[in-house]
Amino acid sequence: MREFAFFVGKNPGPTTVILGGVHGHEHMSLQAVREAADELKRDLGYRGLHSGRVLFLEGNPEAVRQGKRFIDVNLNRQFTDSKLVNSYDTKVHELRVARSLYRLFGKADFLLDLHTSDEATPPFLICDQPKKILEPYLNWWPEGVEYILTGLDYYHPGSTDGYMNKKGK
Repeated sequence: MREFAFFVGKNPGPTTVILGGVHGHEHMSLQAVREAADELKRDLGYRGLHSGRVLFLEGNPEAVRQGKRFIDVNLNRQFTDSKLVNSYDTKVHELRVARSLYRLFGKADFLLDLHTSDEATPPFLICDQPKKILEPYLNWWPEGVEYILTGLDYYHPGSTDGYMNKKGK
């Protein structure tokens, strides 16, 4: 993983991790993370962040460098206790990356993991929060968000958001 930017507030508060590049061929997720970090830096100016911490990360830099979805295995299926805690495998690239991210996620209160699709799709969110909680935020995107997908970790265990959900974050 590689850090793009880290903002520390003047007061205590929640820690948010904003992550792109979990899959190395999803370049737009990285562009969005970089632009968000740059915009936050411009907006904060001399004032600084009021409270909390915001960390902007590139999840799988080697896969990004090679322009591949992953090097050995899908990084977004490595976030299970059996792989992160109970496995001693040190050869699988994405498992090593997942363990580094896992340590950061343990300190985070919120995670925004950005991805892109291989096909044209309307904007959507993958989130296990009830829609009524999310609805006030859905118009933040210029196009709006048409779909909220839930329960994905049931079918594809080991994702970053599934890990955070299991930890109650």
